[in-house]
Amino acid sequence: MGNLFVSGFSFQKGSELELRELMWIEKYRPKTLDEVIDQEHVVSRLKKLLETPEEMPHLLFAGPPGTGKTTVALCIARQLLGERWGDYTLEMNASVTPDTPILVREEGRIGLKSMEELARAYFKGGKYAYPRGLEVLSVDKSLRIRFMPVRNISRHRVGVISKLKFKGGCVKTTLDHSVMVIGEDGMPKAVRVSQLAEGDKLITFSSKRFGYWSDGGELITTSPLSRLLRMERPDLSLNKDVISKEEARLLLGELDRSDPSLHANVERLVGSELSSITLRGIELEGYEGYVYDISVPGSEVFWGGELPILLHNSDERGIDMVRERVKTFARYLNVGEGIPFRIIILDEADEMTSQAQTALRRIMEESSRICRFILIANYSSSIIEPIQSRCAIFRFSRIKEEDVIRHLRSICKKEGIECTDEGLKLIYETSGGDLRQAINILQASSTFGKVDEDSVVKAAGLAGKEKVGEVVRLALKGRFTEARNRMIELLRVYGLSETDFIKYAAEELFKLKLKNEDRIAKLVAEYDYRLTVGAHPDIQLTAFLAELANLSK
Repeated sequence: MGNLFVSGFSFQKGSELELRELMWIEKYRPKTLDEVIDQEHVVSRLKKLLETPEEMPHLLFAGPPGTGKTTVALCIARQLLGERWGDYTLEMNASVTPDTPILVREEGRIGLKSMEELARAYFKGGKYAYPRGLEVLSVDKSLRIRFMPVRNISRHRVGVISKLKFKGGCVKTTLDHSVMVIGEDGMPKAVRVSQLAEGDKLITFSSKRFGYWSDGGELITTSPLSRLLRMERPDLSLNKDVISKEEARLLLGELDRSDPSLHANVERLVGSELSSITLRGIELEGYEGYVYDISVPGSEVFWGGELPILLHNSDERGIDMVRERVKTFARYLNVGEGIPFRIIILDEADEMTSQAQTALRRIMEESSRICRFILIANYSSSIIEPIQSRCAIFRFSRIKEEDVIRHLRSICKKEGIECTDEGLKLIYETSGGDLRQAINILQASSTFGKVDEDSVVKAAGLAGKEKVGEVVRLALKGRFTEARNRMIELLRVYGLSETDFIKYAAEELFKLKLKNEDRIAKLVAEYDYRLTVGAHPDIQLTAFLAELANLSK
C-alpha cells in the first residue's frame, strides 16, 4: 500500500510542532475515558473500577484492531498517574520494513539480504522464526563490528511507518522502533524514532572491510567530548556537532583524565570503526504489511540500510523482554507521591511466546504490590489461563459505522478539509471498522485536497483491489492464462503483495455470491495458509487461479 500522507516535513530541535502532532491518529487520540469513541460498556465498567484505584486489578483488553484498546490503557495511565504518567508507565511495541537490507553470514557465506528475503527463508508461519546458523553484522560491548548469531526474527503488522533520511540513503521503521546514537557517556544508547529530531546524530561505520556499503566517513559526534571539556577544560569549547577522529585524538591528549571511565569510553569510541551521520529529516507513510526485527544475544543491535545505521532490537514479546525489561521496570519500589503503582502496558500480548507468558505470570505475582499490568490482545484465548485468571477482562467490539463516520467528519472539520458522505462511507468499508486505519486513510486522502470517493480510492490502493477483482472474474470464466498474466503483472509491476492479492480475491469471490461458497471459503483458507508458511507466491497463486478456473466448469 504505502501511501504517503505526511511528506517533506523537517523536524527542528525545539520546534513546537512535534512528529506525533503531524499524525492524526496521535493528534486526535483521546486523552481521557470520556473522549473514547463508542465502547460505552467498557468505559462505564472502568470508571467504576477506577473510583478506588488502589484496588484496581491487572487488566486484559481483548478485541479487534483499531477499537481503542491501547488508547484506553493510556487514558487509565494518565488518569491514575497524573502529569508524570510517562515516568511510571512502560509501553512496548516495535520494527523495520521488509525492504531493509541486512548483511548476514549463513554457513560461512556473507551476503546482503532484505528482511523480506530472510522472512521467506525462515518463517513457517506465526510471528517468530528461529533460524539456525544465521549471523548478522552487529556491534559488541567493546564497540567492535563483527558477525553475531541471531536468536530469532519477529514480525507483526502496522498501519504507519517513518522514513529516516540521511546522506546516502534512508531506513524505514515504525515510530516505536529504536535506533542507536552516542550518548554523553560516549557509549551507544537506544532512542525511539518518535523522539528523534532533524540534526540528531545516528551511528554508522567507516569500515570498508565488508565491501557492501559506502564509506560512512570518520566524523563522530562531539557530545561526549563536550562533556569532558566542561568537566576538565571549561576554557575550551566545541562549536560544532561533529568532529574528525584526528581532532578528537588531539583534544584527548590535552585532558588529564579526571573522569577515567568517561575518558576511556571516548578513547574507545575514537579508536572504533563507528562514526556519526546526521539525520536530515523524517517522513511518515501509510503502510499495510509486516515489519520485522532481529534479536541478537549479547548486543541486541544490528546494522540495517544501504548505508548502514545501527538499529536496536525493539521486539518486546519474547522471554528475554519479560526477564530483562519488564522485570527491571517492575523491580523499582520507589514511586512518587500520589502515585499508587507503576503501569506496564503490553501490546500484542497474544503474540508472546508461551515461555514468556509463563515468566510474565510469575512477575505479575511478585510485583502486584507496586505494579499493574494492562495486557492488550486481539484474542484473549491466546493468553494462558493463569494470566487470564489474574486479570479483569474487558472485551472491545467493532466501532459502529455511524460513530466512525461522525469522528472522521469531526476531524475534517477541525483540519479544514472538505469531505463527502460517500468518501467517508468508503473509508469505513475499506477499514472494516478499524478506527486507526480509517484515520490513516482519511489523512492520506486529504492530501488530494478533498476527501471523496476518488481520493479514497487513490489513498487506500483500492484501484489494486479492482484489478484483483478483474483477475478473479477472468479465472472464473475459464480464461486461466489471461488471469495468470494479469496476476503476475500486479505482483511484479505494481508491487501488490501476495497476501493483499489473496485478501482482495476473497472479498471479490464472496461479493459475487456464487453457489459453491463453502468450497470457495475452504480454497481461500488453504492458499492463504500456504502463503503464510512461506510457500512460493507465484506458484501458489497460479494454482489458486487454476482451482478457480476448474470451479467454473
